[in-house]
Amino acid sequence: MAGDMRPGAGGLTRRSLIAAGMFGTVATAVAACGGRGNDMMAGSVPVSRGPDLVVGACLDITGSGATVGTAQQRGLQIALDRINQDGVLVGNTTRRVKLLVKDTGSDPGTAVAAAKQMISGNQAVGLIVGGAATTTGAIAPVAEQAGVPLMATGFADDIVLPTLQRRFVFRLGPSASDVAAMLIGHLVTTPAKRVAVLATTDDHGDSGLTAVKTAVESSHAGLSTVATVRIPVGVSDYSAQAHQIVSASPDAVVIWGVAPASGLAARALAQAGYRGRLYFDAGAASEDTLSAANRSSTLGGVLVSPSILGGVTVAVTTPDAVAQQNYFEQYTRLFGAFSGLSIYGADALDVLIGAVSRAASTNHLKIRNGLESIPFDGLAGEYKFQTIQHGGLQTDSLELFQIAQDGWVQLT
Repeated sequence: MAGDMRPGAGGLTRRSLIAAGMFGTVATAVAACGGRGNDMMAGSVPVSRGPDLVVGACLDITGSGATVGTAQQRGLQIALDRINQDGVLVGNTTRRVKLLVKDTGSDPGTAVAAAKQMISGNQAVGLIVGGAATTTGAIAPVAEQAGVPLMATGFADDIVLPTLQRRFVFRLGPSASDVAAMLIGHLVTTPAKRVAVLATTDDHGDSGLTAVKTAVESSHAGLSTVATVRIPVGVSDYSAQAHQIVSASPDAVVIWGVAPASGLAARALAQAGYRGRLYFDAGAASEDTLSAANRSSTLGGVLVSPSILGGVTVAVTTPDAVAQQNYFEQYTRLFGAFSGLSIYGADALDVLIGAVSRAASTNHLKIRNGLESIPFDGLAGEYKFQTIQHGGLQTDSLELFQIAQDGWVQLT
């Protein structure tokens, strides 16, 4: 796959982008010129320094979405530093990426204002939004109306639906149906039959409730959903909701929410006397879930996440594995505990800039078309966006993990 840029030849990896001159030095791109210098490409096409590519990032760095927003800001910075080491080839020019970050405060109104400014005032080639489902949902119609590609790092399915009305919006997080199918697939291997769901009161929680209900009904394993309770985002006390769940006497509880809501819900359940099985969606793949305050309550829980969450424990023999290892080691060196939520920020920038380079243009429509036509191997796994499907992370990129005393243990 690496280096093969023919249509239909496979997806783009970081290494294939470098081989093609997209995320590499100008010297790499001119290697076939017989050493004529760094101002020429193969085929004697001049290469010059072009203006920076502006990317706007609207992130919930403070407020209720700060756990995910901060992690994704860190992931973005790691990806930005790597890309700008050598620049990006866009047509016959090399460019650097200028990342404009705006803290939305987890407020939809602030997020909308920031997105509009980045589109009109800064002429961004694309936007990245990370944090709570509410801020992502607020920005999506703004980007769509302006015809600017938006990379949404969240998990709510509705952010890209209906596709005909979200032609410029792309979701990097896994689909709720894939996550629920894996969680319930594990649950049916246990004696548990009575399932309850705690889901946040946002689009992410809506997606989870629908997906879990479908997965339970289609399991044909004698499962029943005995309670569904919603938990608000941005509060710290879920004791009333936990007691509602416990009163239904479930054998297993699925907690569907982005950290810190997932850890808070697990704590509330433990304090309410629940001692059964716990399952978490991909939004819980955060160091917050393993914090000292949450560890005793989340211990033994099962979660779905890309494989990088557990670190790189197998032999590193492929370019993608090297990229994952380098990112994991750099993140933990800089910030301590690893956040599985951070990878979607890094991948959002990589995928967007890869599409700009492949399109050889900063035209928004061409970039969008590039996103829909190029599979890309990122830190989370393979993304494959299509005209009718803008939720691109593939199912086989996901793994089951269990929370142990020493961290995440991969089950599959």
